Parts: sequence; C-alpha cells; structure tokens
Amino acid sequence: MIKQKIIQNINLMHSGERGGMYSLFKEESWGANGSFYKDVHFPCMVANYLYRGETGEIVKFTMEDEVTAEERKLYSEGSFQIAIDMMGERDYAIVGMRLKEGTNEIGRKTLEESVQMFNNLHEKFPLPTENED
Repeated sequence: MIKQKIIQNINLMHSGERGGMYSLFKEESWGANGSFYKDVHFPCMVANYLYRGETGEIVKFTMEDEVTAEERKLYSEGSFQIAIDMMGERDYAIVGMRLKEGTNEIGRKTLEESVQMFNNLHEKFPLPTENED
C-alpha cells in the first residue's frame, strides 16, 4: 500500500498538469520564499501541497493562497524546499520538508520515502555529505 502511494506521489511530483509539482514551478518564484541552499547558486522554491495525513498520499501541489477552507478541513498541508543546481547539471533536489504536526508514522514514512525516491531520480544534484554544514 505504501509503495503504491509513493509511486502516485512521484508521478504527481513530476507532473506538469495543474496540481502537479512541475506545474507549480511555472508559478512560483525561485529564491524568494524558498531562499537559497548552500550558496547563492542553489536557489530554492517552496512547493506547498495538500496530503492525506493518515497515508502520506499527496493530493495536489498548490499555491498557499489557493487552498480553500474545505480543503483545509479535509487535508493536511505540507511543503518541500526544492533547490536547483544553476551552475552544474541544472537538476533538482528536495532539501527540506515540512509536515503538519500530528502526521502519523505511515503518512510520514510515505512522504519521506517519496522524497528519497525523487532525489534518487535526480541524483546529479550535489546534496551535502554528512561532513558538510
């Protein structure tokens, strides 16, 4: 069950359709709310999303001000900090994740594994080693 949700999340993370993370890239500003990661050549954006807290299934990616009151009742809100390597391979990596307090263990695990899989698919991005700050 978790594996199926992870695959659904990855598909939505790579989607250019409305509600997909890549679609959100077109609307969001790099380096504004997301700031920078490691140095000025790693601008970031924040990708806000709605998810099912009990399963970790991402429902959609959206701008924070586009979330309806009904959606806030039904779903949990989270965000990814996504960095891009502007000086190298121009690939992406999720470098931070915020979840709603109280997200259960299954939901958290599904989202963490979704991030890990996304980053593995974009492995050219220079993520820091344990020795780096």
